[in-house]
Amino acid sequence: MLKEVDFIPWYASYIFQDINTTEERSDAVSTICSMVVMVKDEVKESMYLKQLQSFYDDKKLWQTAINRAKKLDKAKQVINESKKIDRDLYQKYGFYEEYNAYFALAGDSGKAVQWSNFTMLPLFHIKDSLLPKRLYRIKNQNMQEEIIEMKQEDLVSLSKFKQKVEGLGNYIWLATEKELTKLKMFLYEQTETALEVTQLGWQRQGFFAFGNGCFDTEWHIADEYGIVRLKNGNFYLPGCSTIYRDDIKLFQFERRFVHTTYNNVSIRVYSEQLIRVFGDNAKVGICFLIASLFRDIISGQTKSFPILNLFGPKGSGKSELGHSLMSFFIINNNPPNIQNATIAALGDAVAQCANALVHIDEYKNSIDLDKREFLKGLWDGTGRSRMNMDRDKKREITSVDCGVILSGQEMPTIDIALFSRLIYLTFTKTEFSTSEKQAFDQCKSIRDLGLSHLTLQLLRYRSKMETDFTSSYRQCMGDLNERLKGESIEDRIQRNWVIPLAAFRALEAVLDVPFTYLELLNICVDGIIRQNRECKSNNELANFWNVVSYLQQDGEIFLESDFRIDYLSGLKTNKVKDLAFKQPRPILRMRTDRIFMLYKKFSKQVGDTALPTESLNFYLENSKEYLGVQNSVRFKNILKGVEVTKELEAGGQKYYKKTSVTKQALCFDYTELMANYNINLNIDMGMPDEEEAGRDNKPPEDKTSPYKF
Repeated sequence: MLKEVDFIPWYASYIFQDINTTEERSDAVSTICSMVVMVKDEVKESMYLKQLQSFYDDKKLWQTAINRAKKLDKAKQVINESKKIDRDLYQKYGFYEEYNAYFALAGDSGKAVQWSNFTMLPLFHIKDSLLPKRLYRIKNQNMQEEIIEMKQEDLVSLSKFKQKVEGLGNYIWLATEKELTKLKMFLYEQTETALEVTQLGWQRQGFFAFGNGCFDTEWHIADEYGIVRLKNGNFYLPGCSTIYRDDIKLFQFERRFVHTTYNNVSIRVYSEQLIRVFGDNAKVGICFLIASLFRDIISGQTKSFPILNLFGPKGSGKSELGHSLMSFFIINNNPPNIQNATIAALGDAVAQCANALVHIDEYKNSIDLDKREFLKGLWDGTGRSRMNMDRDKKREITSVDCGVILSGQEMPTIDIALFSRLIYLTFTKTEFSTSEKQAFDQCKSIRDLGLSHLTLQLLRYRSKMETDFTSSYRQCMGDLNERLKGESIEDRIQRNWVIPLAAFRALEAVLDVPFTYLELLNICVDGIIRQNRECKSNNELANFWNVVSYLQQDGEIFLESDFRIDYLSGLKTNKVKDLAFKQPRPILRMRTDRIFMLYKKFSKQVGDTALPTESLNFYLENSKEYLGVQNSVRFKNILKGVEVTKELEAGGQKYYKKTSVTKQALCFDYTELMANYNINLNIDMGMPDEEEAGRDNKPPEDKTSPYKF
């Protein structure tokens, strides 16, 4: 009868019979020890260890081999049980995923040590030089799941990392910063990169971004994370990400500046409806919209871009035209009120989008000087000046990349430099017929569905605008110069109006709209002349001469005392030497001491800003009516409307003699002053000086030059 023997000692005796080399002995020890660790009983393990020494007498070697076999067995068990990572991944990073948590093997025991009660799925790395971020899908052992956006600083600090994940709910990190670094090594390798779109509209990468997708000749909608995948990269639109879905205070503009597909109206039908409601102003507005869609192309050549000014009384439809144009980007836009908005808020509003429109409402001449200067800066593409606290704490000027609509009930003439930066449209009608009201309601019902599909149609013509705008600009400028022959037009005003005209001309062949270039040219010519006339009558010099006219009518200044109007056949001043006229011509000679002071006093009383004396002198001396200075001009002394006399005595008889004073006087062509500023200071049309008696006192009626040269 055979004696019963345990398998492990029996097998050890069997394989040790034919061992001759060290390598064979090492393999035999490893094989036997792998059997011992399967017993899972420490008492039996000790007994086997004692028996195995009879085959190879080295207890320490047997113990080392058993410990190594235990580690290999544990690792094999973990790897075989884990379904989420492969063997190479485990060996590289030293952890594994199980039951929606991270685990690692501890020390010599090989026991599983839990790192967290959640796992993270990397979605995207949002690349940014200042505020890089990473998006993860995080899921805990209770099957709760969230999308989390983590700033880079949240991942480089253990405390901030724990604060961020625990702020979402039951998401706990149990390990140390060392283990977090291992996890980051794994997550970073699996992460795609995307660029965040921080300004909607046209992007330098060659596409147009809305809040919910991008257009690069085709429409690409953002996924649930706000990611848009294009040929030239991935882009992140945080406003439509599920991360911020429940936070209604964030990304308010981005959630309104979206592309919708509710409407299928054609651009011709909508243009016809706009023109039916707003007339010629709609035609200019449509062309301004087109120019704004390609603002970067246009301003790259012109270095400036005008502001569209919609001026008119309450109920005239000016703001409604602004809403109708804004519906190409935003449905039911609510424009900021310039009266109660801060400079910072206005600066942010115009910086939110590029090659699009921004509407600013309720302009009044009483706005702060800073806001007027801000509006003037929009013309040449400069926004507000601010300190950059995120980068190098240096001052920077925000850029303006959009077209701006400015509407209000007051004509922006408080600062004529601002007025000359506008395309000035007027709205005069405030009462409308039933058919006109119905037409407006139809227009409103169309725009309320959104018109972003028309925006995408227009954006398809970008390559044509790039190709044709320069030649169209030259042609339109030439056409305007031809039409405006004989008119004295301020160059800035003409260059403002030529921009929407040239933008339309460049795309006229592909646009289906109910008006032609010649129609628009006539509208622009009329608009330029009207705005130029308003500019002349409301500029700094016009204000001065209007004040002078008022002071004369109000009895503050007097003919022959503060100024003289004399019909002269010739004139000699420091500017002109022996100037001769074909016919006697009225010359205004003005002493400035009292008039300048009264001008400042009156301006202050009515709340206007008077020019400094030096600036006023400069403007007057450089006006085309100015003829120079005469050093000795006699003026009467008149006080409160009464000519001042002096009591004299001769031969025992007292008598009174009128007094006068000799002063330096500025000389102006009075005929030109009347024509340019619509003033009349001449009460007595006669010629007071005896030396001029008998001369023809009628101003010339022909259009030729009054001078003998």
